Amino acid sequence: GVPVANLSRALERLGGDRALLQRIAAQFTEHAAATRASLRAAVGRHDGAALAFAGHRLRGQAQSFDGLALVQATTSLEEAAAGAHWAAAGAALERVEAELDQLIEALGSPTRPG
Repeated sequence: GVPVANLSRALERLGGDRALLQRIAAQFTEHAAATRASLRAAVGRHDGAALAFAGHRLRGQAQSFDGLALVQATTSLEEAAAGAHWAAAGAALERVEAELDQLIEALGSPTRPG
């Protein structure tokens, strides 16, 4: 399957600064509920612009942890919304939320390698 995260690579990009990785992970986790709410609201309103904004931000955050599964899920959600395929967007949102939960779980111990 697609990796949930690669914290070793994320740590390398941060020059081995574990405290910084932990801080970034904590901020991501702290804002996850608001991100989830923004995405749900955008899908519910069929608001492609709001979804594109929230999705782009989430994808960028996930990339900082090499969270490829969430990156792919978010890309699928953005593509569905861009094409106004709202039924597909609803299904894609479920996948985004599941992958978001997986990434948060993986970030629970950001000092653990891999």
